[in-house]
Amino acid sequence: MLVPLHLRSGTEDTFGDELVAYADEKALSAGMLTGARDLMCHDTIGGHLDPTLRIDAEDTAGAIVQTLRFEDRLTIARRQVNV
Repeated sequence: MLVPLHLRSGTEDTFGDELVAYADEKALSAGMLTGARDLMCHDTIGGHLDPTLRIDAEDTAGAIVQTLRFEDRLTIARRQVNV
């Protein structure tokens, strides 16, 4: 399956489009997660991470069939400070 992927922000701005081939929906999900992690890693190295970003996968008619929100795949561990 050939799937258009779009990187979008919480304001619906589109930052990137990519046409990617996946064997099935499971491979699509795994590929989207790998892509999100790669982008988050790159952004973190640069000192800025935008959790409002998401990757949308569309079908041939342009309808969104799957969405991966970065904020849903990100956990920030916080230190506990004992006073």
